[in-house]
Amino acid sequence: MNRGQKAIYQLLPVPPLVGSRISAIPYGLLGGLVGTLFGTGGPLYVMYLNLRELSKTTFRASFAIYFLIDGTARLLGYTSFGFFELESVLLLLPLLPVAAIGLFIGGKLNTSLSEATFKRLISVMLLLAGTALIFR
Repeated sequence: MNRGQKAIYQLLPVPPLVGSRISAIPYGLLGGLVGTLFGTGGPLYVMYLNLRELSKTTFRASFAIYFLIDGTARLLGYTSFGFFELESVLLLLPLLPVAAIGLFIGGKLNTSLSEATFKRLISVMLLLAGTALIFR
């Protein structure tokens, strides 16, 4: 089932799809491949976490850790191979307060949503992302 089909499926009043731990292997491999080619494998990781039927708090924490590890590894790798210079990295520092504000607002929104609304919102965002890629 592709990203768009899963997003539509989750918006319908049918039993939820559930993924096993073993499904982390193809999602992880594809997420890494897409992340390497296009800069982020986020949608594939979202699909996997969504299939695991995690609570919205666990989902958010897992995704945050993924981006922390992925972003740190990319930044260190790109810098060590000379793709970024120190001046470029220093230009990112003023964005840290903006990111902190975004995390704070996201945390407030996350706690105000019900589990069902959270799942629907994730499905709609996956559907919109998939649609945008089709027409790109």
